[in-house]
Amino acid sequence: MNLREDEISVQFSGGSDSTYTAALMAQRFRVVHLHTYRHFGIHFEHKCERNLSRLRKAFGEEKFTHRYLSVNELFKSIYFKDIVSDFHNYGNYLVSCSCAACKLAMHLATIDYNLQHGIRYVCDGSQRELASLFPEQMPGVLEAFADLYTSFGIIYTNPVYDTERTDWHLYDMGITPKRDYKNEHVYYSVQHSCIVGVAIYIYILGFNIPFFGLQSDETTAIRYTRNKMEVFRDLAAKGASGVEQLSIQVNKTRGHRSSADINQS
Repeated sequence: MNLREDEISVQFSGGSDSTYTAALMAQRFRVVHLHTYRHFGIHFEHKCERNLSRLRKAFGEEKFTHRYLSVNELFKSIYFKDIVSDFHNYGNYLVSCSCAACKLAMHLATIDYNLQHGIRYVCDGSQRELASLFPEQMPGVLEAFADLYTSFGIIYTNPVYDTERTDWHLYDMGITPKRDYKNEHVYYSVQHSCIVGVAIYIYILGFNIPFFGLQSDETTAIRYTRNKMEVFRDLAAKGASGVEQLSIQVNKTRGHRSSADINQS
C-alpha cells in the first residue's frame, strides 16, 4: 500500500502535550489529522476544540482536520472479554492495565484511519513524567505500540516524550493564553476527564503503593500489551485481507464524526 509522506495523524486530547505535538507537526507536514477519542469513561472531550481553534489561528484553518473516534466497544472487548483469565495472569496490576487496553484501542482506530486515508505517520503526546504511574506511557509499552504500527507499514513516534512543561512551550509560541495548564488536575479546561483514569490513580496511590510498594510494573505492562495486540499483528501478516478484517473489527460498532459535523448537528 502506498502511503503519503506529507500528512500525519496526531492523537489529540487537547491537553498541553498533544497540542504541543500538533504544533510541532504543523511545522513539518502539509496536513495534520487530529483524532480525539471517546469511550464510556471519557467525559468533556469537546473541550479539545478550544486548543484546536488556537492551533488553527496560529497555523491556518486548512492545516488541521479533526474528528472524534469512538473506541468504546473496541476498548471493552480488549479489556473485559477475557478479564477472568487476565486477572489470573496479571493479578492486581490488571487494574492499571486498563489504560494500556484503552490506548491500544485508540491505536487500532488510528491504524485503520491511516490505512483508509493513505497516511504513513502517527504520533502522540506521550510523556515520560507519567510513566511511573500509567502503563501506556512506559518506554517498553510504547515500543510495543511502535512495533504494531510497523507491522502495518506505519511509523509511530512520541516527539515530546522528554520535553518538560509543554504548556510553557505553547505559551512561548503564542498559541495558548496562559503558561500553567499542567497545574490543573482531574477537571481540565482544555481536555477531557476520564473517570477510569481517576479511579486507577486513586487505586495506585491508595492501595497498590501502601500495600505492595509498587508504583509501576513495566514487565507486566509490556507482557499484557503484547499479548493483547498479537491477534492484530496476525492480521497485518495477512496483507490486504488482514487490513480489511481490521477495519471490520474497528468499525463494527464505532461511529466517527468531525468537529465540523458536531457543530452542524
